[in-house]
Amino acid sequence: MYLAIKYPEKFAAIAPISGFTRNMDYIMKNTDKLIDIPIWAFHGKEDKIVQFEETEWMINRLAGKNKDFKFTAEPSAGHSIDWLVYPKQELYDWFLTHDKRMKSKN
Repeated sequence: MYLAIKYPEKFAAIAPISGFTRNMDYIMKNTDKLIDIPIWAFHGKEDKIVQFEETEWMINRLAGKNKDFKFTAEPSAGHSIDWLVYPKQELYDWFLTHDKRMKSKN
């Protein structure tokens, strides 16, 4: 999320997994830069390394602002949720529906 906030013009979409949000002042002060970026966030509810509340906080900050925000919470997954996400084709298909070149033509 940090890179998407810092360089929003570089990203057509992002899919953060188990990310810190509240522990970085820059992220906390600039969440509005994520309003126009499609986001599909993932977090395991059993994560002991990065608390689930980190992603939940970001969801609450963007609620009603970002029209293309998806969130997948895995109830029995921990920090290694990436092994549940990356093998599935669905995420890659979602990324392909977002094209930065098409957005700049509108």
